[in-house]
Amino acid sequence: MSNAPDILDTQSPYWLRLYGQWIHLNGIMPVNEVEPGRAFSELVTVDGYRYEQRAPRGPRTWELPYRFGTAAATAVLESAAYDVVQTTAPSGQTLLLDTNAAKVNMVRPEMTIQAEASSTLPPIMAGGVMLPSMRQGAQEYDYIPVRAGVTYTAAVWTTAPADDFVLVINRPGIGNIVGYAAGGGTPSDPELVHITWTPSDDEGIYVYGTTDTGSTAGLMFFEGDCPPERYRRGRRMPCPVSVHDPKITNNLIWRYCDPCKLPREHVSFVIQEVGQHAVSGVFA
Repeated sequence: MSNAPDILDTQSPYWLRLYGQWIHLNGIMPVNEVEPGRAFSELVTVDGYRYEQRAPRGPRTWELPYRFGTAAATAVLESAAYDVVQTTAPSGQTLLLDTNAAKVNMVRPEMTIQAEASSTLPPIMAGGVMLPSMRQGAQEYDYIPVRAGVTYTAAVWTTAPADDFVLVINRPGIGNIVGYAAGGGTPSDPELVHITWTPSDDEGIYVYGTTDTGSTAGLMFFEGDCPPERYRRGRRMPCPVSVHDPKITNNLIWRYCDPCKLPREHVSFVIQEVGQHAVSGVFA
């Protein structure tokens, strides 16, 4: 009989979308690491100056040890690792959802841009914090897969006047959910416009903010139903991933784990983010 403590389903933040459905990866260790794959290069000169270069945000790697793993979660990850015939089409991509990241901001971090010094955009502020601004006259958008029955909030800060077109959740083939400014926002005290929405089916949506007569910044889209107090940069979630073959450690002292009569195993999976942007049509 295994003496491993119970790990509640709700304590694992990870979900995998495989073969068209979301599967909860419960049973992982209480602590796991997420490593960024970002390249850094530095040079220290003989006169004491330090120069540093760094690449854009790199793809992430999740280390998931399943010491308390459930049979269902292990089977799903093994299937994702060993299935070499998976299609590369968007509808066949394997996606990872980290609900911790999804509760912060699901848009990709390069979604919004800081206005250049020569730009006519005002320096939108929220609580004394400079917000990345969107290009005026353009629709800066992000494609995000969403899950049925989960409540989401979209938000932007804006100086747009009343009834300007500033926040949109676009549901391809269904229509738009639109948030309008009440007006009165200033660069130092911008107005927060937000939309709370619960989809009834798995979908892929576009989220963007735009205005013709003001400035809009700080796009956020996250799991939850409360308006944000502060801007948090996006973490691109869900994201396409590759699941590596598992590392398996047999425990020879605990020969069998009742009731399955299998050797007790410690299975570790490595999941790596692939690609640069989420691809539209995931649920097509």
